[in-house]
Amino acid sequence: MGRWRRVRFVLAVWAGAVAYYLVLGGVAHHFLSTADFIAAYHEPHGSLRYWSHWDGAWFDRIAQHGYETQNSTAFFPLFPLTLRAVHELRVPIAAAGVLVSTLALLGTLFFLYELGQRVVGEPAAKRALVAFAVFPTSFFLVASYSEALFLLLSAGCLWGLFVHRDLTFAAPFAYCAALTRSVGAFLVIPLAYVWLRNRREFGWSSLVAVAAPALGLLAYMAYLWRVAREPFLFTLAYERGWGRRLTDPVTTFVHGARVAHEGVHYLWAPWRIFLTTSANPPFALANSLNIGFCVVLLVLVALAFVRLPLPLALYSLPLALSPLTVLGPQQPLASMPRYVLAVLPVFLVLGGLFVRRTALFVAWCTLNVAVGVVLTMEFVSWRWVA
Repeated sequence: MGRWRRVRFVLAVWAGAVAYYLVLGGVAHHFLSTADFIAAYHEPHGSLRYWSHWDGAWFDRIAQHGYETQNSTAFFPLFPLTLRAVHELRVPIAAAGVLVSTLALLGTLFFLYELGQRVVGEPAAKRALVAFAVFPTSFFLVASYSEALFLLLSAGCLWGLFVHRDLTFAAPFAYCAALTRSVGAFLVIPLAYVWLRNRREFGWSSLVAVAAPALGLLAYMAYLWRVAREPFLFTLAYERGWGRRLTDPVTTFVHGARVAHEGVHYLWAPWRIFLTTSANPPFALANSLNIGFCVVLLVLVALAFVRLPLPLALYSLPLALSPLTVLGPQQPLASMPRYVLAVLPVFLVLGGLFVRRTALFVAWCTLNVAVGVVLTMEFVSWRWVA
């Protein structure tokens, strides 16, 4: 496939995904009743405000007013800073979030496709791209969430390492990724691996590039020290604000399995969630879905050690396990369906699995779209998803 044809393929996947989610979200927002409000902040005024629910409302608030509370420090600064920059151009804050995310998604798809071509081959890369675009929680990649920006930066780092083969090119992406989400610090794993394998070529001076993710995290911690004399304030926010505590992955998984039965009946009749404005049914359904997404993720990470280069597999492992190290009071595996998106290499595993199994690939995508429709409708109507 020529370069222009590859570009057209990526653009087609991006345009189709963005149009699909924006239309579905707009229609669902118009026709569905809004659930009882239990979040910290309402969505901002203006067009596309329904894409700023839950964490999106936090990001928009920080972009406009800065870090006003301890709890807000759990949200890393680069995404709200980017929102603020776009908002300064007189773009409504909610629309700014959608604009930043959709453009970041486009870059992510390009990097993922180029990385996939190098790692698993072009046919698998094409299917990986489609599997990523139709994943049930991919609607977060057009919402006012940091997911799309983080994926752009982490994918850019991996592209710089494995396609461009340049540590100094990958390092700025890694630095910014760690300023977007704390798990960006795990990019030190593929950076260090590539440096160790090629240390004579890169030299000792390139260790600065290897340290880029740690430097990004330290930059945010230095800011917190300056304003609050507490560099780990973002971790305290999780504990004191949301009641989440550090634990081991096995304990969290077991607790998640124990509550998985709560929303099973909604799996067979998901429309019942929209017949009430109560916040309880979506949370119950989430507990049932969380364990399923967790199992799928862990299986794909295990397969990554067989099907992907070792540094990509090693990077995927702590990304997948990090949500399991924090136990929530009501939802042990809270937000797991969304966190799967961050483990970008597993979509290359999916692409490889489906490259010669067209019927299975179609069935997988159909299931993903069906689940994604329900989750998107929940999100835009203030019902909890992830």
